[in-house]
Amino acid sequence: AYVTGRTDSDDFPTVGALQPDKGGGEDAFVTKICLSFSTHFLCYKAKRTEGEEKFNKFDVSLSDQFETKTHVVKKVVSLCNPAVKTFFDDDSIVEDEATHLVGYKIKKAKGESKHFKQKNIQVVDQFGTILVDTKKPDRLLLPSVKDPVSAVDLPVPFSHNVDHFKCYKVKMSKDALKFLPVRVTIQDQFVDKLFKVKKPTRLCVPVDEKGAEVVKKDVVPPDHLMCYKVRREVDEPKFSRLKGIHVNNQFGPRELDAKKIEELCVPATKTP
Repeated sequence: AYVTGRTDSDDFPTVGALQPDKGGGEDAFVTKICLSFSTHFLCYKAKRTEGEEKFNKFDVSLSDQFETKTHVVKKVVSLCNPAVKTFFDDDSIVEDEATHLVGYKIKKAKGESKHFKQKNIQVVDQFGTILVDTKKPDRLLLPSVKDPVSAVDLPVPFSHNVDHFKCYKVKMSKDALKFLPVRVTIQDQFVDKLFKVKKPTRLCVPVDEKGAEVVKKDVVPPDHLMCYKVRREVDEPKFSRLKGIHVNNQFGPRELDAKKIEELCVPATKTP
């Protein structure tokens, strides 16, 4: 959707504007309203760097739109970088270059009931409208800071503009149309390659983590993430493992190795 008009505002809100500042008495503006204006994340399978202290698992209470349960946080499994995606003539925008997502493997705590599967959830993102069924939750994504070389300090509360996310494995619903693979170019701090987006893998929903010390700012829709399996195109070079990446979040500082590219997570909205 496009909106046009005139403004005499000295602080008209802009993202990726051709003219970010006021240029005269009244300026004309054209605003494009699109889901792709929110940050995308390219996610890598990750593990602790050799010699790094083993992660001590612990229980945490998580409450989202599907359930409230205690889960065991087991270990680091992914690192997600802010990314730019090009799809035809539609470029995504990195609104927050500093905030990364670190993924932790979770499982329900002993004594908790199994996840009640949700069916025919309608998810809308730049790849279209799809219907998915949730399976069990398996990942908790935390806003984090990252540096490939040096240790980083814990960010101050409210410094991130993304939420905490609890991710549910998904499959296409019985009545859903088949997802057709899409070719996109993705660029982040590690790669700039052509990929094929193959199928949805996880739906990540905002979650309230009890006792969290680093939490979101005010987040407006699209406030979900839909994650898709991606595979580099045949002619693209393989990703070379990166070692000793420093991250920090409310679970503490760690050193990680990024092993291989796993998923592309894009902003999405969801209909219950």
